[in-house]
Amino acid sequence: RLRCPLFQVLGATLLALSIDVLHTLHLGMYKAFCMAGIWACIRQDVWNINAPTMDVRIMQCCQRLRQDLFGWYRQKAHESPDEPLYRISDLTTTMIGTNRKPCLATKAAETGTLLEVVRDLVRRYEAVLGQCGVAFCVVGDSLVALRNVMRSAPRRVSVAQAQLMVD
Repeated sequence: RLRCPLFQVLGATLLALSIDVLHTLHLGMYKAFCMAGIWACIRQDVWNINAPTMDVRIMQCCQRLRQDLFGWYRQKAHESPDEPLYRISDLTTTMIGTNRKPCLATKAAETGTLLEVVRDLVRRYEAVLGQCGVAFCVVGDSLVALRNVMRSAPRRVSVAQAQLMVD
């Protein structure tokens, strides 16, 4: 009903707007994917914890995930020392929430790196995750490819880069 005051500024048009990568991708899609992938692994008990209760399973799965995460960091730093690596300093059960209320308490840059970790995690346990595992792998590969294009592309993307992002 009311005109947006942003467009009253001289030169401000729809062409001047851009997507906020921090909130739409890192704290949006990337974080949603990471949370869903982590919780799918916990619910399917991919680490074969066989705990008597869900709370115990969550706690022990979180410890195994933490081991996998820090192992992935070491391997990635060794393989690609020049690539930016934004590490989570610690991973606790409070950071991933509960079975009733799952969440993921990570910062934006951390989530950009965690995206690749979770993509590799769901790929490793794709068979255990079943149909969801296949879907997680496809989505994870697509999001990592999008992140890589966004990191490497100049401010004004080429037609080919734009097509990669759409794909």
